[in-house]
Amino acid sequence: MKNNKQVNEYFEKYVKDKEHAEQVLKLSLILFDKLNANLNCFDEKDKNLLYIGALLHDIGYAFDNKSRMYKKRYKEW
Repeated sequence: MKNNKQVNEYFEKYVKDKEHAEQVLKLSLILFDKLNANLNCFDEKDKNLLYIGALLHDIGYAFDNKSRMYKKRYKEW
C-alpha cells in the first residue's frame, strides 16, 4: 500500500480513538487477504481504499458532538 500523507494527517488530527481504528484496520486487512486468496478479484487499489476507510471510519465524531451519544450506546452492546 502506498503511503497516503493526507490520510495519515487526518488520522492524527481527527481520529479520537486511534486504538479502535487500528484494530478495525487490522481485522479488515485480515478479511481482505483471506477473501482475496480465495476469490482473487481484488487489487492493490481496492486494498488501499479499504485501508483508508478502516482508518477514517469514525472521523465524523470529530465534527459532530451529538454522535458521542451513539458511540456510548455502541460500546455498551
